[in-house]
Amino acid sequence: MNAFRATVYKYVVLFINLLAIGLLPTGREARGADGTVLKKFSRESGLPNAWVKGIFRDGDRVLVSYPGGTATWDPAEGKFVPYSPGNSFKGSFVTGLAVYGGKTYVGTEAALNVRDGGKWTSLDRFQQVQHSEELLYSDDKSLYALARVMFGGVLRYDGANWSIVNRGAGTGIMNNATSLLTRGGEIFIGTTTNGLFYFDGKEWKVIGPEQGLPGIWVTSLAETSEGVWIGCYNGLALFQDGKIRKFTAADGLPSNKISVLKVIKDKLVVGTMDGGAAVKVRNLFVKVNMENGLSDNRIEAVEAADEGAWVGTINGLNLVEVR
Repeated sequence: MNAFRATVYKYVVLFINLLAIGLLPTGREARGADGTVLKKFSRESGLPNAWVKGIFRDGDRVLVSYPGGTATWDPAEGKFVPYSPGNSFKGSFVTGLAVYGGKTYVGTEAALNVRDGGKWTSLDRFQQVQHSEELLYSDDKSLYALARVMFGGVLRYDGANWSIVNRGAGTGIMNNATSLLTRGGEIFIGTTTNGLFYFDGKEWKVIGPEQGLPGIWVTSLAETSEGVWIGCYNGLALFQDGKIRKFTAADGLPSNKISVLKVIKDKLVVGTMDGGAAVKVRNLFVKVNMENGLSDNRIEAVEAADEGAWVGTINGLNLVEVR
């Protein structure tokens, strides 16, 4: 009898999971299940270069950056056109975008551009840190700029003053930062060579393989109700309540080499360097790759779209279902 109950329970769980990811009919079908490739965009769609390096939402507009420039979708033309914000805008290759204090900040290879109303100004440097190729992140309290160049580092702006983020005297600037996330009073900063710099509200800590991280190269960070997700070159980790749980291809990931994480409609979207992407639905990773329509398996960027997710690869842009 116990064996029978166990078997019934197993199939009930399977049924619920299949229903959750859209593989069983519900009577309210939309375009498809999570991970369905809805549309693909390439040079024929107006992209000057199919290698998508970044995707950003600027209000209703979508910006797509590629080596050497940036394009934006023109609904009237039905294609991508060059991004032309004006003569006061410095640079052409957009690397970051954030809204803070009623202003829009856009990072490029040349400067940090600031739009106040319809007017652009730019910032070139703060102390020894250059505003160049910056990733941008904002919360209710601060704007963070991660300059990923030799004379870069992590900067914080509180609405009045800029400051350099460091872990204390003698620790140096964080010019190897790859990603940043805040949660209440906590700060998470991913790096290329030092794992994760973590500020718990009182002091900085370094989290690496000895603490359970899959590797020292952290590529991306994201937060869901489950905790803070840490994407690494060697796998994915979930940080919650001071504990780390690791995920690899053995757990359903398309690859261990995580390139980007993004939360869309309360679901974690995982991009990898060589295996495509996946949407986490409950306890399952629903894969989307070249076998089911993705333009390439090397994922460079993921951003929210009205229909789900924009997924940028080295060979084009994809619109993927996330329900």
